Amino acid sequence: MLKDDKIIYGDSLLVPSHLNYGMFFLEKLKEHKNATALINATTGEQISYDRLMQHIVNFATSLENLGIGLGDTVGLCSENRIEYISSSVGVMCTGAIITLVNPSYSKDELGHTLKITKPKCLIMSPGAFKSSYEALRKLDFIKHYIIFGNETIKPAMMFEDLIAKNVNVHSFLAADVQGQSDGALVLYSSGTTGMPKGVLLTHLNLIISGSQPSGTKNKQVTLTVSPWCNTMGYLVESLTVVPPIVVVLAKSLHIHKYDVTSVITMYSGAAPLDLEVINATKKAFPNLMYIFQGYGMSEAAGAITRESEIAAKGPRPGSVGTVVPGLMIKVVDIEKRTVLGPNQPGEVCIKGPIIFKKYIGKSTADDFDEQGYFKTGDVAYYDDDGYLYVVDRIKELIKYKGWQVPPAELEALLLQHASVRDVGVVGAPDQLAGELPTAFIVKQSNANVTEKELVDFVQSKTLSDQFPKIRYYVTRPSTFQISYPMITTLTTALVAEAWASRSPANIIHVIIRLQVSPWKQLRGGVRFISEIPKSPSGKILRRRLREMLPTRSKL
Repeated sequence: MLKDDKIIYGDSLLVPSHLNYGMFFLEKLKEHKNATALINATTGEQISYDRLMQHIVNFATSLENLGIGLGDTVGLCSENRIEYISSSVGVMCTGAIITLVNPSYSKDELGHTLKITKPKCLIMSPGAFKSSYEALRKLDFIKHYIIFGNETIKPAMMFEDLIAKNVNVHSFLAADVQGQSDGALVLYSSGTTGMPKGVLLTHLNLIISGSQPSGTKNKQVTLTVSPWCNTMGYLVESLTVVPPIVVVLAKSLHIHKYDVTSVITMYSGAAPLDLEVINATKKAFPNLMYIFQGYGMSEAAGAITRESEIAAKGPRPGSVGTVVPGLMIKVVDIEKRTVLGPNQPGEVCIKGPIIFKKYIGKSTADDFDEQGYFKTGDVAYYDDDGYLYVVDRIKELIKYKGWQVPPAELEALLLQHASVRDVGVVGAPDQLAGELPTAFIVKQSNANVTEKELVDFVQSKTLSDQFPKIRYYVTRPSTFQISYPMITTLTTALVAEAWASRSPANIIHVIIRLQVSPWKQLRGGVRFISEIPKSPSGKILRRRLREMLPTRSKL
């Protein structure tokens, strides 16, 4: 059998024979001995790798003494802190499933997620416990509460007490599990179109995810701002941030007041970043070399593709990188379901041992195709070198008179306006057109921009006078033939830069991202609001924006 040239294949990986992710994690910690593993930038608290390993085995042993093991589920609801890692890995060492719950959930969302997994034990930060206990006490499946910190709170046990007695790390053995089928972790989908779904990941899923090679050549101190419950005063060299924070940094009027010269790389995921935002952020951080983007989801235990400094052809700004090891990708026509080639946008479908086992309490019959590929619901295309470019979610595409409008394109364009701090675009219902592209705008402080100015700004970005010349250049037989000009937006400066390079690869990317087509104008107008609703991972909650719209537009 020959490889299908329309399938993108990731490299192979070696996995341990025991297939317990907790044990796999401990083996990785041993490699670093007494080096510093984690620093809490708020409190200054630090922990070394060997001390972290000791806490994990101590906690796992205490949980086993409480009768927690295979077949049980333990919940973890806390902000990012040192104990987060040791508690979650300790649970997996027992063979129990850890479910990560966002502490910013409303009481309804918290109840919904916990009822999906029904944890026997719930580990919480003091703040999360105090704000939620009255609602939690009604859930009779929770038998034990464990609280981080030094404050005694009845009826909970203290985490510090459960890690106090040292266990011999070298003789510790994690529970025997069937790594390919036994669950290890439940994550919750971002809930951008409805209530979160519980995604069950196996030990093997996590081992493959944890075996991905590093994306940089050198070891770096990383500042993680993203919440750990989702997928995706110190001089730090690397930042891991969600896209809204990158946008804030790019448009900040105060960043020059701070010493950010140590920052060399940034990692961002959860939503695509436009080239304009990337370039603006690099101007704000004088020594910033790379902004690496990744594309992933809970159902793939993290990354599907990612940019890397060590990739054969290097990072490619604007893309979300190449497929990670242990995975295969195909892009299919949304309607016909035929497999597409390079530069043709369609739904991303993925397959491999990294794919989740199932949804908790929900059938997956419609989520996989006949070849066993998971249908992501994301629209993207890949170039001739296998670099992926994300367009938008299928469910979020605006349908205007039969045309499909990706909201992310218009959002990226509007963020170029100096008076726009943040933006979200949705389709307003219309009896004649179906949906009208409508922008919700958060203004910069003291900005006086009007609705008409922003509508005209989008319309002015058509750049149609430059399109024929560049199209002619790149479609000549002696250079490069483009098969599908997938239309998005670039500014005149980026067009000029690509044109000056005389590189067919650069210019073809301009063609692919050039025009704002007539059906992509802001025909639904602009509405000014104080904040764009977003998930903790930075994804725009478009359903909440749609709730602000009238049911039908006027004829």
